[in-house]
Amino acid sequence: IMRDITARREEQEHARFLAQHDTLTQLPNRRHLMRQLAREAVEAEQRQARMAVLFIDLDHFKTVNDSLGHEAGDRLLCEMARRLQEGVKATDFVARVGGDQFVVLLNKRRGRAAVAAMADALGERMQAVCVIDGTRLSLSPSMGISIFPDDGFSPDELLRRADDAMQQAKESGRGTRLFY
Repeated sequence: IMRDITARREEQEHARFLAQHDTLTQLPNRRHLMRQLAREAVEAEQRQARMAVLFIDLDHFKTVNDSLGHEAGDRLLCEMARRLQEGVKATDFVARVGGDQFVVLLNKRRGRAAVAAMADALGERMQAVCVIDGTRLSLSPSMGISIFPDDGFSPDELLRRADDAMQQAKESGRGTRLFY
C-alpha cells in the first residue's frame, strides 16, 4: 500500500514557515530573529568579530494608515521590506519585528564607520519616493544601532539597546540614526 503524503508535507512546511515569518512581508519574525541573533553572536564571539544590530522604525507611518487606509500601509510595509532586503548583503539578515519596525543584522562589518555608511545607505533607500494608489510617499526611518560586543553580548541586550538608540533618534528629530 502506498500513500502520497506530499500535501501533508507541504502543509507542515507551510506551518513551519508561518511560525518563523511575518505573513505580510514574508520576512523572518521576532522569534526567528532572536534565534538568528543568538547564532550570529556566538559566531562573532568565536571569530572575535563585530556585528551590528539596526533597529528601524518608520516615522509617521500611522499617518499613512489613517489617511490612505491599512491596505496602502500594508503595501508600503512590503515595499520597505523589499528595499531593505535588496540593500543588504546576502550574509546579512532582515526581519520585521512588528508594526512598522524592522531589524537588520549586519555581520562581518569593520568598525562603526562601515556600519554608519550601511545604515545611511539603507536610510536613503527607504526614503526614496514610493507611489501607493497614485499617492507619492516618502517616509524617513529612525534607526538605532548596537554593536556586538561593545554594547552587549546577549541577543536581548543587543536588541534592547538598539531599540533604546532608535527611541533616542526619534526624540531627537526623527529621520536619523544613533549608536547606542
